[in-house]
Amino acid sequence: MQDERDSETLYIGGYNRDREDIVDDLIDSCIRRKVTVRIMLDKKQTCSGQTTQMFAQVARLSSNGCQVRLAKGGPLVKEYESVGRRINKEFEGVSHAKAILTGNWFLCGSTNWTTASRGNVERNVLTKLNEHATRRLYREAEDEWDKAEEFTRDVRRFEEDQREVRAEAARSRSEPVSRSGFVLD
Repeated sequence: MQDERDSETLYIGGYNRDREDIVDDLIDSCIRRKVTVRIMLDKKQTCSGQTTQMFAQVARLSSNGCQVRLAKGGPLVKEYESVGRRINKEFEGVSHAKAILTGNWFLCGSTNWTTASRGNVERNVLTKLNEHATRRLYREAEDEWDKAEEFTRDVRRFEEDQREVRAEAARSRSEPVSRSGFVLD
């Protein structure tokens, strides 16, 4: 039998997210409809990825009652070695899930739920789960959730500081080298 709590919980796993309309709907679900909204996103993509509005939208979600956690994949060196390939660095995988679980419904596919993804060819599958599958997917979602890092105010401040450091470094690389004041004709 499905736990009543499960029907009021919305799990979202995503690589990235920047759509303001979707963020608004998630916040509305959390505040007005009293749904527990749990969003797990890739840490690297959230904090330093190229999706322009990503960090701001994640901060909005977190500031408005949605629970946000940041996840990452495992080490990749052994995976490459297992197929006879080598990589030079200790690369880690990403949290690349694109899924939604609520009640006994599970949506998974390729959509990143970003502005750019609206121009992509995306495919998703919506599945109505039986009791066994519902329990299993909720257990898996909870396990993944527990392993991920909470998006706290401290994490947010740290990442905002890091973003500013990266932005300052980029600005300093793009500024012209100062001249000594001599002008050659």
